Amino acid sequence: MYRFIRRVGALKVALIYIAIAAALSVVLDWLSISMDQTNHIHDDIFHFLDQIVLLSITAIALFMVVRAVISESHAERKQLEDTLIAYDQLFKSHTQPMWLVDADDRRILDVNETAITRYGWSREEFLALKADDLQFPPPQTENELETHFQNFLEGTREHITAKRHRNRAGNPFWVELTTHPVHFDDVDMLLVTAVDISVQVEAARRARKALKHLEDAEKLGRFGSWEWHPGSPTVNASKGFQRLLDAPEDQTELPLQVAIDRVHPEDRPISKGAVEKCLKTGSAEARFRGMLPNGEIRYYREIFHRQVYNGHEYVLMGSIIDDTDQILYTKTLERQESDLRAMLMNLPAPVVLHEPGEAGALLMANPAFYCMLGIPAGKEASIKSLDQAGAGPEQQRLLKELFCLTDSQPTFARKQEVLLRRSNGSVFRVHLHCSQLQLSERLLVQMVIHDVDDEVVLREQLRQANTNLSKLNSKTIKVLEQERALISRELHDDIGQLLIAVKTNTRSLFNKWPAGEPKPGEADLISDILEELVAKVRDRSLMLRPPQLDELGLRHAISWEMRRVLGPTGIQSQFHDRISVEKMPAEPTLTAFRIFQEAMANSVRHADPNRLDVILEADSSDLKIIIEDDGNGFDVERKKGGLGLANMNERASLVAGTLVIDSSPGKGTRIEASLPLDRDTLTQMA
Repeated sequence: MYRFIRRVGALKVALIYIAIAAALSVVLDWLSISMDQTNHIHDDIFHFLDQIVLLSITAIALFMVVRAVISESHAERKQLEDTLIAYDQLFKSHTQPMWLVDADDRRILDVNETAITRYGWSREEFLALKADDLQFPPPQTENELETHFQNFLEGTREHITAKRHRNRAGNPFWVELTTHPVHFDDVDMLLVTAVDISVQVEAARRARKALKHLEDAEKLGRFGSWEWHPGSPTVNASKGFQRLLDAPEDQTELPLQVAIDRVHPEDRPISKGAVEKCLKTGSAEARFRGMLPNGEIRYYREIFHRQVYNGHEYVLMGSIIDDTDQILYTKTLERQESDLRAMLMNLPAPVVLHEPGEAGALLMANPAFYCMLGIPAGKEASIKSLDQAGAGPEQQRLLKELFCLTDSQPTFARKQEVLLRRSNGSVFRVHLHCSQLQLSERLLVQMVIHDVDDEVVLREQLRQANTNLSKLNSKTIKVLEQERALISRELHDDIGQLLIAVKTNTRSLFNKWPAGEPKPGEADLISDILEELVAKVRDRSLMLRPPQLDELGLRHAISWEMRRVLGPTGIQSQFHDRISVEKMPAEPTLTAFRIFQEAMANSVRHADPNRLDVILEADSSDLKIIIEDDGNGFDVERKKGGLGLANMNERASLVAGTLVIDSSPGKGTRIEASLPLDRDTLTQMA
């Protein structure tokens, strides 16, 4: 009966009992009326029974209603107690942070101990917060949780989202929020469970970072990866793989036919064979050419691997790398090595390419090297290392040490003189010019060999030829000076005297011309011509060999020559005489005068100076003459090969002297000659 009342409800049971009592009352009243005509006693009995039934039914109905109400109140109280026990077990003792949020104002109504421990706020502080206050950073505009809560309240399912929260110290961390609807005590609430996913978020961040690094590495290293399930029409491709094949990078699945079309038609059997081998053996490797949509040919190397998928199916994975640059670089190195070999073979000087280190071998040598050692054609392989050609253990040790130096000196370059032995046993001296050479990623020692014995002979012959030439030049200049002196004397003493005699006799003839007779018109012309001819002969005689140089000395000859040459030009001049010796040898004196003549003539002819100074200094050991002007100047390097400068240098060198020329455009010229007066030095030069 209790279960029936619980199932139907106390109010409904009471209404049913009242209905039954009313029905019985009507039946009894009808019976009472029907029997009223015959017997009043029955009327009283039925009335009494009617009252008894009504009272009993009413009492029973009231009893059942009261008992049902009491039982329902007890059940609700029991359910509330069970709910509170479950609340304590599932909420307060839960291992994850949980709190209850008022759905209207998002105020936190309750919080468990785990949340207090994780977030660091006390219970009182926590209950004073709103759900918005847990975010990091706190929202600055309209609350972003409002949309989350509103969308959730409009539905009936739970809502899961990830948020960045902060603790009491302000440190952020990531949580996954799971929200459930709760209706308790006529209040709509949200039960929020927060699961700390900071480790997962950090792992995801690192995974994204690693993936980005992988993409960057694929881009820089020009490689990519792929995965293909046999029978599938698509290939799971990385961005690097799509980039290598010039395919769109906005999709991870690439049609298999696109990948096949990128393989050069002639190399497709190679790629197909590698796939079949991988399916059988588990791994394979292939090299093939790729053909991009623009027609460009690339060189690829691909590695295949087979793995089991879902316990019984196979999946193929591979990595592909673009070897185009490496292959082209290798071909370039091979071509350079070939060109180097061809160049070495045609060099006239012996050249050797040798491996570094004591155990290094001779890699390459040109025919001139084997010819120098006297090794016949066809037996070049007998020389395994250059140290074999060393003339004795000491020379072989020097060669080995020379090879070892390249291991620790990255910019190795050295010259070494050693003795080598020819195939006939003769020993000769050579100079080795060693340097490092990078060839096809190998570090080698390059040696250029010079036969010093032949060089010494040639050097001695050249020195002797230069000595003979210097002596010849010295003698030539002496003879030239002698001829100049002789011609000067002949012009002055013979031809000059004869011209003076002709001039005197002609003037005497004209003086004896009969008075009254007119003189011929040519008489004055002949007299002028003779006068000019005598002057020119005298000038040429003085230019060839001024007598002042032999009779009065160098200082008077220079002073006289300056007045003769510079006087008509208007160039200001000054002569500084600082000679401290009485008599000087003839050769340096004449050399100083000729250098002075040449320098002054060049200055007047080319420099257009306003002033020219000459300084003459002499002591017991040296004679020094300086010619300096303020003229146009010149570039010494460009004019070094001029005849005038060459003559001055040659004259100074013939007496073991030096000549220094200092000049630049627009800054004048200074010529300084220093000549030794030591008779021993002059004797050696002679």
